[in-house]
Amino acid sequence: MVGLKLGVSAALASAMLLSAPAAARAQEALGQIIGAIAQGLTAQQAAEQERALWEAVQKRNSVAAYQAYLDDYPSGRYADTARDRIRQATGREPVRTAPSPAQQAEAQLQLNRNQRQQIQRDLTALGYDTRGIDGAFGSGTRNAIRSWQTANDLAATAYVNADQIALLRRQAADRATPAAGNTQAAGDASSSQTELALNLTRTDRQRIQRQLTTQGHNAGVADGLFGSATRKAIRSWQEKQGYRQTGYLNAPQLAKLRDLATARTAPRPGSNDVEEQLLTLTRAERQEAQRLLVRLGHDTRGTDGTFGPATRDAIARWQGTNGWAATGYLNADQFRALRKQGERATATAPAADRNDSRADEQAWARAIEAKTLAGYQAYLAAHPRGAHAAEARQVVDRTVAEYARTEASLMPDAGTRRLLEERLKAMGYEPGEVDGAFTTATRAALREYQKRNELSVTGYVSQQLLMKMLMQI
Repeated sequence: MVGLKLGVSAALASAMLLSAPAAARAQEALGQIIGAIAQGLTAQQAAEQERALWEAVQKRNSVAAYQAYLDDYPSGRYADTARDRIRQATGREPVRTAPSPAQQAEAQLQLNRNQRQQIQRDLTALGYDTRGIDGAFGSGTRNAIRSWQTANDLAATAYVNADQIALLRRQAADRATPAAGNTQAAGDASSSQTELALNLTRTDRQRIQRQLTTQGHNAGVADGLFGSATRKAIRSWQEKQGYRQTGYLNAPQLAKLRDLATARTAPRPGSNDVEEQLLTLTRAERQEAQRLLVRLGHDTRGTDGTFGPATRDAIARWQGTNGWAATGYLNADQFRALRKQGERATATAPAADRNDSRADEQAWARAIEAKTLAGYQAYLAAHPRGAHAAEARQVVDRTVAEYARTEASLMPDAGTRRLLEERLKAMGYEPGEVDGAFTTATRAALREYQKRNELSVTGYVSQQLLMKMLMQI
């Protein structure tokens, strides 16, 4: 890859030294260079990706693995060998099906082995078992992707696109972020590896969260996803038991936690956390509670249905305002009261405010349904001070950082960026001054190009964008 980038840079330097060539020749040279960038990167990455995938498939040496390779590379370098292996193992011909739109969308991303492994790591971190982190998308990974898509109200295709990968990365990053002031757990790789070796199922993790909460250490929602609230609860439990506070469990600690849960007497009726658990609130109801709290002036720092520390603080503040004990947990009477207060606040607000609130919620619903950068940006543009603006900005900032890193790898210097700006200008877009500095005008031109060409609208250069430009030369 280094040699490729140097070669591209040399070609760019030669192009920049040409003295006033004719317009047609300049455009032709420009197209050739953009083509060289796109083709060189994709050809090399595709070959490396296929080779790495084949190595992983051979290590697995299963029919499912060989079939997964053929799904991605029906005419690949090792396709005949894969078919032979399947015939030898089953006595049947391999399944040959036309790729679905979802398969085609993932194939166009040309994910390399590292990127595939990152997706597997992110899925595993969120509690979806991929049956290995080897860069080979076999049945385990496909099932994990399908389960994750279902949980996020996405079409359960078992194949990912660019927006879904960005969403997955954000969710995994959120789950991995420790509570403020607890950086030890984040840096304790050996502890995290020890917990990983326990091979906990999603059900096991949900049980652990319930056991922690029952023993007085609030692990948040018992959803099987160990985020900052669960890690904080584990550290609190470890401190009480005299263990080193890592935020990760090992086998002896897990046994101790289970023993304590078994020996513990049932919580007394009316216990705050148990009362809330007995409500069995759905995710939609938890999101409703968070929205109502925000409407009443108590910031929950998100309306994702997860009752983390910020939501607990918001509940406690609301309870104190209404003369209840500030426990941070809701009971049935309080949940009903919260709903009534929210309804009254909406009914007594000026018509303009009610309309603004309704429009804000509708815009936010569209953003979280779309789960794209453009969707969250559209929400912020319409509601810069909306109830969900802080959460939307966090999503946008993280997503933009991911896209910027990808763009930097494709556009390594100002010369490359100038050529792209020149190409956009030649195609009728308005990227601003052709100077290699991607300004607001350049981003707008990129977004317009992506929109017209049915690409993910991000405003950043991607490999798919370069390939589309290549096809239009």
